[in-house]
This record gives sequence, structure tokens and C-alpha cells, in this order.
Amino acid sequence: MSDYQDLYIEKFNPNNSKQYKYKDKWLDAQIMPETIKVRGSEDRVIKIVTTIHGPVIEGQPKDGTAITLKYTALEPNNLNAKSIRSMLSVDNVEHMDQAMEHWVDPCNNFVFADIGGSIRYLNRGKIPIRPEENIWLPVPGWTGEQEWNGFIDHQDLPRIVNPHEGFIVTANQKIVDADYPHLLSLDYAPGYRAQLIYDQIKDLTNATFEDMRAVHAERHSIPAITYCNLLNTVESPNEIFSEIKQRLIDWDGLMDTNLIEPTIYSAMRICLNKKLAEQNLGSLAKDALNAAGRGIPGHMRQLEALFVTHAQSDDRTLLPKNLDWPSIVRDSLSEALSWLSDWLGDDISVWTWGKVHVTRPIHTLSAAFPDLSNTLNPPSVAIGGDGDTPHAGFFGPSDPFNIMSTSVARYFFDLSNWEDSKWIVPLGASGHPGSKHYADQMKLWSQTELIPMFYDWDIVRSNSITWQDLKPDSDRGNK
Repeated sequence: MSDYQDLYIEKFNPNNSKQYKYKDKWLDAQIMPETIKVRGSEDRVIKIVTTIHGPVIEGQPKDGTAITLKYTALEPNNLNAKSIRSMLSVDNVEHMDQAMEHWVDPCNNFVFADIGGSIRYLNRGKIPIRPEENIWLPVPGWTGEQEWNGFIDHQDLPRIVNPHEGFIVTANQKIVDADYPHLLSLDYAPGYRAQLIYDQIKDLTNATFEDMRAVHAERHSIPAITYCNLLNTVESPNEIFSEIKQRLIDWDGLMDTNLIEPTIYSAMRICLNKKLAEQNLGSLAKDALNAAGRGIPGHMRQLEALFVTHAQSDDRTLLPKNLDWPSIVRDSLSEALSWLSDWLGDDISVWTWGKVHVTRPIHTLSAAFPDLSNTLNPPSVAIGGDGDTPHAGFFGPSDPFNIMSTSVARYFFDLSNWEDSKWIVPLGASGHPGSKHYADQMKLWSQTELIPMFYDWDIVRSNSITWQDLKPDSDRGNK
């Protein structure tokens, strides 16, 4: 969750768009032609314009201004490949840490262990040192005042070495406190998932595979419990509301596919977030609530987490003046019940989480080849959890409750016997839509099952269905 990309606003010469301003001088931009092959059409030639900060990604130099991207992976002498090669031959966690010295991108949470019993966490990657303003907004590129001042030294990156607790928990939550001397990011995942993982592990001794699978499968929601507890003090306007209210109060926050409570809670929270966004964002609320992708929904997630924190402490700063937290939750629940009735019908027994909380993966090429979309698009499955649970299934406000972010893989490693290790991915081991292994792990993945991960070459070969021997051209003779 580190920030290592900046946007710069560049001023280009109105008399010569090949030049840009930097510290009161006009510098020549680097212009590189790129040829794009287009299926069924002529080649397209585009020109990549680059300043000292990076390539232009928005705007046109001929118009006088444009935005460039400064990004560690675009810096010269990128040694990521060196780190990858080194990783393949390390003997222990200390050597692995050293192998990460030249790792550039992505910056991420890296956890590793060795058969000697050592465990370690490293926030690996190349992270620039620069003014805090760079992280918030695009900054002027022509002044020279917002430049990077080197990178955080490898030995100064955040790390955890053999903690006394005997375990490490990382779920994209904030990993440093106010004493850390460098600014890593403004954007972290809320701590709910990390807290639930911690609670699962803290009392374990001699952890088993089933213990670890239970961590992957954890589907209780901390925000759900927070909001539903607020219903204890509200009056019910009718009998149906009273029944639903009591069900939510008695519910333990388990976001399971066969339950109706997760659906009702999630609809209530969407209505609540909408009210609070409109209250606090004004004219920007519509864009914030309707945006798709990974940008604005990520900002909304931060805001939604702040709402939960305020509800827990009864901070009414962000509420309309005539409402307290129980009353706005009550109004949101009333709206949610009306919405769900119109959408799913009056029979609440069919409002199960698995009916609405589903994946709908879309292949990049399915829009270009609609006749093949059924083959290209992997099957849809229902999964439990949501964006606040270790068994992740995040959805944005613009498209409830279609899942847009999940666990991309799950692993269980047994360092005492590598052959007992297991794994699973959301789709399958093949990226070819025509392969039977394109999506054959989907159902198992949705149910938090894992499959064997073999290491010994003889065991791999004996369990394989097919294999290919890849040899250099020199071994092929005249074939």
C-alpha cells in the first residue's frame, strides 16, 4: 500500500510544443514514435512525449499544458529482474531480505519464512522521498520544487523480524506509526480484516492446515456488528421492520451466502453511505457514488471506513444536524427494505447473500468478440464475505453487489513438509479460454477449498496429466 507514482503538470512552449519549461528554461522533450499493430486495419503510429518527469499521459503539448507520470518502474537501471533471479537461490530469510534490495515494482507486503523457523515481513520496493503534496494532487513540473530526493534506503524500509507473538498479520492495513520518518502512503485498507485474522491466530498452538484454511474463510464483518448494534435503541415503525431489526441485532455479522442478514445489512449500509456522501460531498456525491473502476471507489472506501469509526465513537461531525447515529441507521434500514422488496420481492427468505453477491468476470476481448463472450467470460459464482472480511469480496457503490475485487490467490505452506502445501486461484491454471483448466478451480475457490501444491519433481510428474519438454534450438537438430 505504498505510493510511488506522481503526476506533474507540465508547461509547453506555445511557439514550439517540443519544448517544456523547467526552472525558467525551455528543455527539449524526448519524442519517441511507437507503432501499434491494429487487427484488420493499418498500423497506427503515435508519439510518446517524455519530460524529465516521465511520459505525457493526459493532455496535448500543443495545447500548452499536459500531465506526465513519474513512476519508479520507468526509472533507468531497473533491477527488478536481478532480485527475481536472486530470490530463486536464497537459503534463509536474511538472504531473501538482501535479495530484495534491488526490487523496484510493485511495492507490496512481502512475508517469508525459512525451514529454520525464522519469519519476516518486508515492505519491499523502491519508494521515493518527496514532498507530501506530491501524494495528494498533480504538482507543478516547471518549478523544480516538487522533485524526488532519492529513495528510502533498503535497510530503512518497514520490516518485522521474528516477532515475539510468533506470527505476522498483514492485510493491507497501515504498517507504520507516526514515528516512522518517511511518508509511505495516504491510502491503506481499513484494519478490519487484519483484526479478524489476528483474532483467529493469536491463541493457536501447533497450527494445522484446517486452522489456516479457517483464516482464509473468515467472513465476519466488524462494521456490520457496529451498525446493527445501533438498532437496539430505535423504535420500529411497523411489524416487518421490527422483525428485521431484531434479526440484525441478534446476527453475529457472518457474511455467509445462505443468510439474508448480510444482504439487508449491505443494502442498509449503501443507503447510509449515500446519505452521508450527499451530506459531506455536495455536488461531488453523484460522481463519487456512480464511479466504477479502482479510483473513486477506493476513495469512497476510505470515507466509508471513517463513517464506521465515527459511529463507533458516536462522533456526529459528519451527520446532518437533526440526526444521531441510531436515527440515520434506522432511516437507512427503512430505505433498504423498500429497495430490496422492489428488487427481490416481498419474500425475505429469498434475499440470501449468495443470490446477489456474485462474481461477474469479464474477459478483456469479450466486447470486441461478443459471439465468443460465453467462452471468454469465466463463470459467475456466489461467494461469502465482503470487502471488510478476510474472505474478500469487495463491491463498489455504483454496482451493488457485483464483486470487483477478491483474493487473487490463497496459499498454505508447510515448511516441515513442502508436499503438504496447498493453493487455489479464482479461475484456473490455464489462461486459455478453450482449456478445461481455464476456470476449473472457480467453485473450489469460492468455497475456500485448496488443492495440492507439489514440490518434489517425481511427485509432480506422477500427478501430471500432460507435460512438455522445452529445449534450446541447439538440441533440436534438424527437426
